[in-house]
Amino acid sequence: MILARSQFHSHDRSRSRVGRAYHREGNMKHQPIGAAVTRMLSTALLCACVGFGHPLTVSAQVMSDYTNYPIFLNQNVPPNVLFLVDTGNYTLEAAYAGSNHWYPLSWKPGTATVDSGNNPYYAANVTIDSATASGGQADNTDLRAIDLNGNVLTSANETAPADTFNSAYAYYGAFDPYRCYTYGSNSFNYGSVKAAVADSCASTMWDGNFLNWLSMRKQEVIYQVLVGGRPLPAQANADGSANSLGGIGTTGENGSTSSCSKSGSNWNPCWRYVKFVLNTALSGRVPTALPSPTVNKNGGGTITTGRFFGSGEGSIFVNDDATASPFDTASGNKYNIKVDLTTEPNVPSGIGVNGTCPDTTLSTFAGH
Repeated sequence: MILARSQFHSHDRSRSRVGRAYHREGNMKHQPIGAAVTRMLSTALLCACVGFGHPLTVSAQVMSDYTNYPIFLNQNVPPNVLFLVDTGNYTLEAAYAGSNHWYPLSWKPGTATVDSGNNPYYAANVTIDSATASGGQADNTDLRAIDLNGNVLTSANETAPADTFNSAYAYYGAFDPYRCYTYGSNSFNYGSVKAAVADSCASTMWDGNFLNWLSMRKQEVIYQVLVGGRPLPAQANADGSANSLGGIGTTGENGSTSSCSKSGSNWNPCWRYVKFVLNTALSGRVPTALPSPTVNKNGGGTITTGRFFGSGEGSIFVNDDATASPFDTASGNKYNIKVDLTTEPNVPSGIGVNGTCPDTTLSTFAGH
């Protein structure tokens, strides 16, 4: 009996140990699961609090969200644009010419502006062999119109010039095509405004549109497009404005000071040119007081239907004698290609244009 009770108690103790071991194993299995659930609930509760406290917003994506730059690169620097502009020899030719026509170098050997007998010609819009004042034949006053292939346009004459002024077309340049100008103190000064580009100017004034067609060179148009014109003096003013715009004073070949000359066998070509304009086209474009001489043609005949204008060395030359060349004119009939901007009003001109220029304190920007 004693043995039986011992065995019985031993058996009960063994079963109790097994039960406790099983209970510990069950607790160990449930503890990780409970901890994970607790963490998940805590995270969800935190997200819910953040969401209710800060409503979600939607915004466009910008590059700065995805990029970063070194400190020395992240600067707001204004752009610096560099223009490379050719201001070489061929930018000195006339900006405006006729169809299949241009104004090449005058007095240039090997071209149509020097004939086989070494007689020089000025590039022009008409082919004219004029007599000298003394009635001679070979002189330095003859003109030739040249086509784009370098050939003489023999059909271009005083009744049908190869290049003509079109008053309905706005020619771009240093002069405002919608304004009229007087001349004084060696410069062109503002006189009045035109409602339309084709309108005439008063009998004492020059038409700005006509002046652009007559006197502008390619280089001057380049200056006008890029910086508003060729300023005089070249440095302009400290604020970038200019008091005057001027023509190119050196119009010899490659920008030399030559005005077309010959010494022995040495030729000095230049970019002088001549434009003949019919009197009917000059009405309302130039002062009526300009000289209008009768030009004698070599071999007989005269020209009375228009006037000869020349351009060279920064000046406009108006013919005042019996030859076709205006470059031997009196100094009183030479006009400096210079626009006095200080005389111009601080308002733009043209049809349907009103208001003031951007800087209301600077009339030097007006119309340019």
